[in-house]
Amino acid sequence: IYFDATDQLVKTYGIKYQEAENDSNPVDDFNNSVQKQSENQSGKQFEKQLIAVSGELFDMFREGIRPTTGKIKQLADRLNIPNMGQMWEMTEYSWLKYYQLLNSELAPFSDRLSKMIAFWNHLQPSYDYSDSSKELYKQYSTPCPIGAIVAQYCFLERAESIFDPSAGNGLLVMGADTAKTHVNEIDSTRRAILEFQNFKKETNFNAPK
Repeated sequence: IYFDATDQLVKTYGIKYQEAENDSNPVDDFNNSVQKQSENQSGKQFEKQLIAVSGELFDMFREGIRPTTGKIKQLADRLNIPNMGQMWEMTEYSWLKYYQLLNSELAPFSDRLSKMIAFWNHLQPSYDYSDSSKELYKQYSTPCPIGAIVAQYCFLERAESIFDPSAGNGLLVMGADTAKTHVNEIDSTRRAILEFQNFKKETNFNAPK
């Protein structure tokens, strides 16, 4: 027995272990269980924050309000977003969803594109954030109207399989069927946002390695 509370921990956390003579340590099992729970809670917290950010910004877009950098910082503070890098990635996801809404309208593509360009010019927040991650990974987000043009003229809706090797938050494949799309991204925040969108496959392969 490694500590008196072993049995209680097993009951509380559902740890499965063997006796010590079988080279299994309940302390290690406990630590691994807690780590997994922490990771799950962290993932759920990220999703809640992502939903909250995108919901509030989406409402502003609908009302014709362009979120300022100050408003975005205030929202990050209110929702306890850990850093502005993560907040701007969530903001980018928010405008991606609005572009997808515009692109899904039952109208000729030229009309939909005109609305997307108007959104770009008048409502999309000015992206003025940069950090070491963006410098390291050379992150340059594709403008969503370009993603829509790619989807339209490459007939992404008819594709049987799609692969984006540097997907970011999914802007370039905004018109693709997620069930047929494999996205690759090495930035952890951006990959978490990709996973939230339920693509067929998400990977984090690093080409230089």
